[in-house]
Amino acid sequence: MKFIIYSGLLFPILALGQELKDVQTYYNKNQIKEYFYVLKNKKAIKHGTYNKYWPNGKIAEQGNYSNGKKDGKWVYLYSNGKTMEFGSYKDDKKIEKWYYFDSKGLITKIHDFGINKDIPITLDNYHLSFNSVDYPNIAKENQIEGEVILSFEVDSTCNCSNLKIVNTTDTIFNESALNAGKNVLNRIEREKKLNCDRRIITLPVGYKLR
Repeated sequence: MKFIIYSGLLFPILALGQELKDVQTYYNKNQIKEYFYVLKNKKAIKHGTYNKYWPNGKIAEQGNYSNGKKDGKWVYLYSNGKTMEFGSYKDDKKIEKWYYFDSKGLITKIHDFGINKDIPITLDNYHLSFNSVDYPNIAKENQIEGEVILSFEVDSTCNCSNLKIVNTTDTIFNESALNAGKNVLNRIEREKKLNCDRRIITLPVGYKLR
């Protein structure tokens, strides 16, 4: 079962009022490359959900086409399953805010295409680094979903401490959530360029199968 964690992306299977045909392409006879829909009377025009896969079987791209153009929410992923970037398209062009991540899942850039400028990464949007947390295998196997609420303290020099779990729906997620939290805190301390102030930060880490 494929899953994306808290990307916030939901894609309609078919568009209303359109007769569609599903298409699959392959790297070889056993390995799927793409799965998408085209208009039945215009087979060159993609319309509806689109999925592209890495040769290892993990999702590489996922989004939606409208009359041959990318439209709505779209996500790109690394071959390790971590999110690379996500945002929205309109008429095949990126719009509004797009979020970019490194191969470990930590946020590296936010770009607002509405004003064509990068947006500063702050403590308040570091929670987006939890979009591709490692999903515990036992939870996947048993199709368990849940959420862990973390908190930590930060001072004016961006030093972080007292990372802890405030609440959890299932202890099966605790270790994964704490590891993700440690990675984010280490990143904050390394950068030192964030606008930090002394306070307690609360971060939700969501686990949702897809």
